[in-house]
Amino acid sequence: MYLPKFKVTAPQYTYGDEYELSTTGLVYTGFYFKNSAGQAYTGKVPGDGENTLLNVSRDFRADFERDQPYLTDYDVLVNDPNLFALRKTLPLPPYYPTPSSQESAIMRYFAKEKVTGQIIEISKSTHQELRRKSNTFFYPGYDILEILWIIQGSVEDTMSGSYTIPGIKSKNKKQLQQAEKTMPGISLFLADLAQFAI
Repeated sequence: MYLPKFKVTAPQYTYGDEYELSTTGLVYTGFYFKNSAGQAYTGKVPGDGENTLLNVSRDFRADFERDQPYLTDYDVLVNDPNLFALRKTLPLPPYYPTPSSQESAIMRYFAKEKVTGQIIEISKSTHQELRRKSNTFFYPGYDILEILWIIQGSVEDTMSGSYTIPGIKSKNKKQLQQAEKTMPGISLFLADLAQFAI
C-alpha cells in the first residue's frame, strides 16, 4: 500500500480495546495509522507489513453507543439540536477555594441541582459557563449563586463604646440571609461562618 505522507496520520498505538482485524475479527494490539478517509490500518506507516484494515471492535462500539444520549420522541417533537447537545454535557466539577493571606474577602460560587437539591461549590469559570448558558454543562438543571465571603478581621463582634462592630461571622451570616432567598439551603451548606478566616 502506498499513500503520500500528508494523506495519513502519525502512528498511534492501541492496547486491544478499540480495533479488531477485518480479516479475522480478532482483537488487534499494536501500531496503526489512519488514512484521509478515517480508516485505520495495521502498521506504523503505509508499506509497513500488510497494512490490514481495522474495524472498530464490537465491545468498543457498544460501550460508546451506551454512553451517548439517545434521541427520544420529545427530542423529535422539540427539534432543538442545542437542547439535545446539552444531554452530552459534563458533570459540574467541584471546587475548593484557596484564598491568600492578602485577601480580606473572596467571591464564592455555588450551583444547586434543581432535581436533587444538592449544592456544590464551583469555580468562577464554571459559574460563568452556567450563567452564559454554554453547552459545556447542563445549565437548565442548576440554580447558581455568588457570595462575597469575608475572611479577614475579628471573627466575633466587638464593642467600641456603645457601638457593636460586626465580626466575620455576623457579616457572613448577613450575606447568607440574603442568599437564602435565591438558593434555599445555602446556610446549611456554609454552616461554618468563619471558614477561611485569617
